Amino acid sequence: MMVTQNEAMKKLMDTAERVAKTQATVLITGESGSGKEVLAQFIHFKSKRHNKPYIVVNCGAIPKDIVESELFGHEKGAFTGALHQKPGYFEMADQGTLFFDELVELPADTQVKLLRTLESSNFRRVGGEKELSVDVRFIAATNKDIQSQIKKGLFREDLFYRLGVIEMEIPPLRSRKDDIPLLIEHFMKIYIDKYEMPLTEISERSLKMMTFYSWPGNVRELRNVIERLVILYAGKVVEPEDLPIQFHELEEYDDSSFVGSGNDIRIPVGSSMDQAERIIINKTLSSVGNNISQAARILSVSRKTLHNKLNQFKENGITK
Repeated sequence: MMVTQNEAMKKLMDTAERVAKTQATVLITGESGSGKEVLAQFIHFKSKRHNKPYIVVNCGAIPKDIVESELFGHEKGAFTGALHQKPGYFEMADQGTLFFDELVELPADTQVKLLRTLESSNFRRVGGEKELSVDVRFIAATNKDIQSQIKKGLFREDLFYRLGVIEMEIPPLRSRKDDIPLLIEHFMKIYIDKYEMPLTEISERSLKMMTFYSWPGNVRELRNVIERLVILYAGKVVEPEDLPIQFHELEEYDDSSFVGSGNDIRIPVGSSMDQAERIIINKTLSSVGNNISQAARILSVSRKTLHNKLNQFKENGITK
C-alpha cells in the first residue's frame, strides 16, 4: 500500500496502475528505503496476476556460488550437496510476478543467463538438460545509478535495455515532505494496533522537526522511528527531546515559533548581565529540546560561541 498525498507520487501511482495492466518488464529506481518493493507489490496486485505467486529475490543476499541454483533450480547430483531436485525462483513464480531487488548485484555470467530467460522464457536447471518454460512478469529494482554501473562494466547494457521497457523512479522522502505527516499517522496506527498500545501523539514541535529532517533512510527510517516512539512513549505526547539523536543534530532547522507566545522569557530585576544572558540561553535551549544547533540559530550566534558561553557560565558558577 502506497500512502501519499504528494502530486509527483500520485502521478507515479497512476502510471503504475496503467503499467500493471500490461505484461511489460518494469525497472524501479530510487534510494534505499524509498518504497521500491511496495511499488512492485502494487503493480503485482493491480495486475491480472494478483492471485498468483509474488516472489521476491534479494540479489545482494544470495551467495555468488549458489545464485544460479537459487534462480533456475538444480537437478539431483548437480553438485556436492544437491541431494534432491530443487525448483528455482523462476519456477516458483510461474504465472505470477518475480521481483528482483538490487538486480545490479548479480554476477556478470548470471546476467547473461537472465537476459536469455527474459527474452525466451526458457531456462535449464543447474545440471539439467531439459529446457523449461515459464510465464513470469519481471520487475527489478536498484538504488544504484545503472548508467555508472554499465560504464564500470558491472552491469550489462543489453540487460538494462531489456528491463527498461518501463522505468519508474521513486522520489526520496525529503523531496515530498507533504507526505511525512500522512505517513506518521499511517505508521502510528499500524504499530499502536500491532502492540495494542494506548494512543501516542506527536507534538506540533516534534512534527515540525520531523518534517524538516532530511530522512536519509527514507520511508523505512520513518517507519522505524515511529515504531520506536509508539513503544517507548505509549499513551504520551512525544516532545522534541524524545526524538532519536539524529533529530538533535539538525544544523539548519529554524522555527521561531519555538520561542514566542507561551515561551516568554522573564528576567528578575537585579539580575546581572551574565545572569540575564544565562536565562535567555537556558530558555532557548529548553524550547528546542537542548538542541545546540537550533538554539544557536535562534540566538543568531555560532555553535562554537554558544558552547563557549555555556562553558563560561559553568566556570563562573552562574546558575539559572
